[in-house]
Amino acid sequence: MRSGGVEAAVAVLRDMSRLHQLESEVRRGETLAAAGQIAIGLAHEIRNPLGAIRGAVQLMAGRWVEDTRLAEYTDVLLKEVDRVNRIIEMLLDTADRSPAPVP
Repeated sequence: MRSGGVEAAVAVLRDMSRLHQLESEVRRGETLAAAGQIAIGLAHEIRNPLGAIRGAVQLMAGRWVEDTRLAEYTDVLLKEVDRVNRIIEMLLDTADRSPAPVP
């Protein structure tokens, strides 16, 4: 019987939640990868002048051997330069562990 009314209907439902979750993970991975690249660039830019500072302090330390007070200052400076270098190493280690971007 054809009265022009709908006799049957088919509905296709698709759960898109997993797809949305995967897209979110990809975006997060890309963000972390970009942050890692920035960290690597910053570390490089900080390390160069830090190496020059360390070298200058070592030269000063060699000239001020007789002055105990100045020798103490250069020791503190060298320890602090080393501390900043360790912080940079931790930053680079963290950047190396960031996930690679998904192609």
